[in-house]
Amino acid sequence: MPARTETSDVFVLLLRGINVGGHNKLPMATLRELLACLGAENVATYIQSGNAVFSLGAKEVKTCENKLSARIEKEFGFSPDLFMLDRAAYLKILKQNPYKLDEAEGKKLHVAFLTKPASKTGLDKVKEALVDGEDITSKGKVLYFYAPNGVGRSKAAEKLNAAFSDGTMRNWRTCLKLAEMVEAL
Repeated sequence: MPARTETSDVFVLLLRGINVGGHNKLPMATLRELLACLGAENVATYIQSGNAVFSLGAKEVKTCENKLSARIEKEFGFSPDLFMLDRAAYLKILKQNPYKLDEAEGKKLHVAFLTKPASKTGLDKVKEALVDGEDITSKGKVLYFYAPNGVGRSKAAEKLNAAFSDGTMRNWRTCLKLAEMVEAL
């Protein structure tokens, strides 16, 4: 792996809605190739849901984002929402987690990354549906959703997805794994 240069930074890329239920298929090997073609180095992906970590020149970020979206649409026929965060911003989000959990509880916490700060109306809809110890905390463009019984049957999770369809959600374990990958670069 080539070393990062002084002018590059490490980024986390989260793609929304790929490889879900047989729809919007995008192989991770192809995502790595696309990112490398756009100038990213040290590209690594994690699981099949569109998580990548890589280094890239800070001035190339917006161009990479736009070209990646266009290439995916051209080659695969869909355009997923992209969330690209630099190392500092991503790690800050993890540090701001208001829920102090042990490792076993990592699957109970989810982090929603949004394109704009959460609206009060949307949050109120989610809060109305909270049950059985569920909780939600908003911090700017990030929501921390604690679901002790999982999100699969949670009415609050359904409301969250409906109210904030401009975002993508990852469980805490995935977030921590991506942080490990970021630190390794």
